[in-house]
Amino acid sequence: MPEPLSKLVRFLDQTLEVNMFPDAGPMGLQVHGNEHVHNVVAAVSASRELFTQAAQRQANMVLVHHGLFWNSDSRVIDPLLRERLRILFAHDISLVSYHLALDGHP
Repeated sequence: MPEPLSKLVRFLDQTLEVNMFPDAGPMGLQVHGNEHVHNVVAAVSASRELFTQAAQRQANMVLVHHGLFWNSDSRVIDPLLRERLRILFAHDISLVSYHLALDGHP
């Protein structure tokens, strides 16, 4: 049974207590894809290979420790980031990232 994306993100935000962990980048939803989540793929880092494998597995959401965006990074969508985003958009996959909140969670 599919779950609404917003409900899953809210659950993760609350369970991981994201407000308790100021971080060097945005935590939670980074790329909005399908409104309904049937299949989640989890990994450490948001790579092109991960997104390709998630698409092959028909994932609607990818949950990672290291997301795509960091405060110290350029805000320019360069060719590498463009390709990663293209895969997510083409397959309607959401990206959710929790860095320090995952480190601090039991």
